[in-house]
Amino acid sequence: MSLFSLAFVLFVAGGSLLYYLLPKKFQWGVLLALSWGFYLSLGLEAMGYLLFVTASSYGAALALQHVNQYGKALSKEERAAQGPKIKNRKRLIAFLLLLGNFGLLFFVKYWDFTASVAGAWLGVQFPAFGLVAPLGISYYMFQSAGYVIDVYRGKHEAQRNFLKYALFVSFFPQITQGPIGRYDALAPQLLKGRGFSFENLKAGLQLVLWGCLKKLVIADRAGVVADRVFGDSSAYGGAMLALGVLFYCIQLYCDFSGGIEIIRGVARIFGVTLAENFKRPIFAVSLTDFWRRWHITLGAWMKDYLFYPISLSKPLLKFGKFCRKKIGGRVGKILPTAVPTFLIYFVIGIWHGANWKYIVFGLYNGVLITSGLLLEPWFSSLREKLSISRESRGMRLFGMARTGLLVFFGRYITRAKDLSTGLSMLWKTVRHPIPSQLWNGSLLSLGLSEWDLLVVGLGVLVLLFLEFLEEKGHGITEKLEEKSFFVQWLFLAVELFIVLFLGVFRGEYIAAEFIYQQF
Repeated sequence: MSLFSLAFVLFVAGGSLLYYLLPKKFQWGVLLALSWGFYLSLGLEAMGYLLFVTASSYGAALALQHVNQYGKALSKEERAAQGPKIKNRKRLIAFLLLLGNFGLLFFVKYWDFTASVAGAWLGVQFPAFGLVAPLGISYYMFQSAGYVIDVYRGKHEAQRNFLKYALFVSFFPQITQGPIGRYDALAPQLLKGRGFSFENLKAGLQLVLWGCLKKLVIADRAGVVADRVFGDSSAYGGAMLALGVLFYCIQLYCDFSGGIEIIRGVARIFGVTLAENFKRPIFAVSLTDFWRRWHITLGAWMKDYLFYPISLSKPLLKFGKFCRKKIGGRVGKILPTAVPTFLIYFVIGIWHGANWKYIVFGLYNGVLITSGLLLEPWFSSLREKLSISRESRGMRLFGMARTGLLVFFGRYITRAKDLSTGLSMLWKTVRHPIPSQLWNGSLLSLGLSEWDLLVVGLGVLVLLFLEFLEEKGHGITEKLEEKSFFVQWLFLAVELFIVLFLGVFRGEYIAAEFIYQQF
């Protein structure tokens, strides 16, 4: 069921009506029925994966809760004696759960690629199964794994009601592209009964329409140019290839941020506030800052459940001690942090897909970010000698331009059909630009009319202006709250008009699926 289909609109409208008509104690059941109904529309196989992850993580969390309670019931002396045994039992439960679930994710998403690479290296032919990863598997896999780890750490108790826990794992707006929720922040909202609120409806519709505007009016138009250029890259010079990458950057930015806002808007209609997942990365002053703003919940998950455990592991602590003793100075202090940082971005690259281009993309970001950490003392010394403040406007603009350029180069790799094509396009951009293609009429052969190009250009300018205001703390949502009821709903009507006549009713237009839902 596509988020842009009439079926989905009726699904949400009918579901929200039923949700608010029923007594509050039954409302969470409506959300679960909607969530499972949405996933069942994708097929029984997809539902099977979801139920397996739900049941396994539910059972593991209950087992961990039992061990935690057993440990708390012991006396101080008994706890001291049995502490290692209890810890090992908890580790075993958590390890088996993570191994089973992420083993499933590996098998579904990465086995064929791994078998192909290993077979080529070893000269052995491994079987390929051609499995297709179901929609949202990595999102609900990460969400349930985080829940189990939190129970392991004693952050909160396990949910004993299987159906209530199932709602946390499968809440349907999140399935397509996140955000990755935390149990203590999301579950209480899902299980809470609430009355109908015009405020929630209005806020939800604002998010949905603004997201649709970015997706349908800007992103899908920009995607036409990106598809044409990347689909036949040999036909264009470097300048046109760079233009195609620029349009892909626009497409991805508006597709992902628009999708997130649609999802948050649908959830808000039901009174649920999802975690922020996108925070104006166009204004990032470094790659680290960029990834803090782009897919925020994925980065936070990696930090809490991967970066810190690796950093505090015995091998890394020993490595840190070695660095401080043998290397010394700032490099000796930073290197132990740089290693897990590099590993995290390598994993993020692999998370995007089973392809060499994503592995190289992860390495690209990992190398740049760890290099930045190691070279920061030199940069600080240079700024001091030149009397340049790190917080000055000039340095911020320089940081934004540098970050944008590095992200831009990375998009050659991730959008191309394979690594070699992406690298050859990048090389061609530098060596054979042929700028005349930008003004000799070739631009109008990329699938968009002059009107469509104007819509994309004006849309991007409006988006940048509004995001600039938000970055300065003057968001349009807050300004609208100060206006009258009539003005607020008039604004919604204008958004709906733009979405319909510049998006939905565009000639022979079919909405493209979200880019991030494939991950």
